[in-house]
Amino acid sequence: MLREKPTPGYVGLRAPFANSGIMDNSGWEFDISYRTEIQDVSLGIKANASYLKNTLVDYGNASGENSWGNVAAAGIDNFIYQKNGMPNPYFYGYRMDGLIQTQEEADEYNFKYNQSAKPGDVRFKDLTGDGAIDDKDREMIGKPNPDWTFGLTLTAEWKGLDFYAFFQGVTGNKIFDISKRADIPLQNLPSWMLPTSRHSIICRSLKVLP
Repeated sequence: MLREKPTPGYVGLRAPFANSGIMDNSGWEFDISYRTEIQDVSLGIKANASYLKNTLVDYGNASGENSWGNVAAAGIDNFIYQKNGMPNPYFYGYRMDGLIQTQEEADEYNFKYNQSAKPGDVRFKDLTGDGAIDDKDREMIGKPNPDWTFGLTLTAEWKGLDFYAFFQGVTGNKIFDISKRADIPLQNLPSWMLPTSRHSIICRSLKVLP
C-alpha cells in the first residue's frame, strides 16, 4: 500500500509516501459470450462479472487503524476508517433507527439519551445499551468498494445496420452522499442575509426587494 509516513512536526514538509502495510485482495472474474446468425441477422451477447474480497491485514502503524474524512462545518466527524481485519476502507457511523414522528417520541428520546431531538429528526440506535448515544455506538455501516461488478453487452447487425447496447452495475457497496449535509451551515440563515426567504438554501443579493 502507498500511504504517508509520519514525520516530526519540525520538518515543515508534507509527509512522504512509502510502501507500507499489507492488504489482501482476492476474487474471481467471469466472462462468457455467444454469437449466432439467423439468415441476414447477426446476434451477439456477452456477459462478465467480477467478485472482490478486500481485507486490510496490517495498516503499518502501532494501532493498526486510521480515520479521516471529517467535515467540521457540517458537524461530520471522521467517517472513513481503515482497520486491521476489516475491508479497506469502510464507512464508520451511527445506525439509524427511524425518524422521530411526534413531540412525545422526541421527549422520551431526549430524556432517555440526553439529546435535543425534535419531530422529524433521526433516531439513532444505542448499540451498547448503556443509555447514551456516543462514539461507542458507531460501527461499520458500509464500504465504498463493491463486492460484485458486472456488465452485459448486446449486439445485432442486419444489412449494414448495427445495434449495440451495454449495461453495467455494481452491488455490495454503499455511497456516502455528503452533499446531503455539506450545505447545512448555509441553511436557515438569519433574515438580514436573505430578506425574502429566511429558510432558502439559495443565497441572494443582500438588498431589500419591493
